[in-house]
Amino acid sequence: MKLMGKFAFLTLLGMVLWLSPQWSFAQQEEEVLVNVEVNPTPNGGFAGLYKFIGANMRYPNPHNASGKVFVRFIVEKNGQTTNHQIIKGLGPAYDNEAIRLLKSAPAWEPGKQNGKPVRVQCTLPITFKSS
Repeated sequence: MKLMGKFAFLTLLGMVLWLSPQWSFAQQEEEVLVNVEVNPTPNGGFAGLYKFIGANMRYPNPHNASGKVFVRFIVEKNGQTTNHQIIKGLGPAYDNEAIRLLKSAPAWEPGKQNGKPVRVQCTLPITFKSS
């Protein structure tokens, strides 16, 4: 009987220890919003962001495609962009360049809900023009 009690206790303890990190991670993970009272904006506005993109864009070689790459990302509470995903791309070289540009761009003004910064999902088109 004592052996069975110890086994049950150790099994229960193992389950608690195994699930505990998952519970704390879930509690720390904050919700990502799509619609907020104040949308995130790039520092310098969208005109400034597109000026930055134009000045820093490296066209893949050979440069034979034109179109838009749509990138979905999260603007964090501190204004950094994370979780970059291609929604619609032009091919790996163009898609990677679009993500590189967003990662290297200046921080954004975060979105706000009830006056507090929140994580917000955004989608941005980046246009590539053939020469």
